[in-house]
Amino acid sequence: METSEAPQIRPNEEGADYGSVEVARDAEGQIPEAAPEQPAESLAETPQETPQVDQLKIEQDNEPSDLFSGERRQELYSELQENNWEWSEEHYKEFEGKGLSRQFADEYLAGQRARAEQVLTYCANECGGVDAMQEALNWAAKNLSPQAVEATNAQLRSMDPEVVVTAMRGLQARAGVGLSSVPGSSGEGSINYFADESEFRSAMSDERFDKSPAYRSEVQEKLRRSVERGTVAL
Repeated sequence: METSEAPQIRPNEEGADYGSVEVARDAEGQIPEAAPEQPAESLAETPQETPQVDQLKIEQDNEPSDLFSGERRQELYSELQENNWEWSEEHYKEFEGKGLSRQFADEYLAGQRARAEQVLTYCANECGGVDAMQEALNWAAKNLSPQAVEATNAQLRSMDPEVVVTAMRGLQARAGVGLSSVPGSSGEGSINYFADESEFRSAMSDERFDKSPAYRSEVQEKLRRSVERGTVAL
């Protein structure tokens, strides 16, 4: 008979017949105390929790990509360039508001500056070198409206190297400077126009036209100039 009550010795109750039940005694003749019985539910095997799939990952604290939204990361990147790669006191407070130290903020800055150097190197390789880019920037400072300067600078401060290259190519095309990699017969060392449709077709068939946004941008600009000059008809 199951019971949740611990077994114990009771005096004979009236009418009860206990027969010849004997109580075991220890070596000293004492009746040992009965061990308390565990609750029935504790005797059942505890079910093991089944891990969930989304638990099978290593948590990372303060992952830079999770600190700010994509838009805010770009804003910080631009603000650093505008501030000569220095954080303002407001920037430090923004990091501290996320529970991050000033040392972490400085390390984040160093990483962003390294990214900017990589973008600059890539752009220089794609756009004829630093001198050619500076020549286009000097032209823009003298000839573009304040609104156009602001819009172009926003593109040149992008974290995306292809956006920077495309902006610089467009600027060089307007300025008529930069080393051209597109075949043409217009003055070596400048982005100008195609002498005829065969040169245009040759540029279009180049494998870079499908792979390089910067190259496509240059071909399109040369085509525009060629149509204006009448050397290529669309």
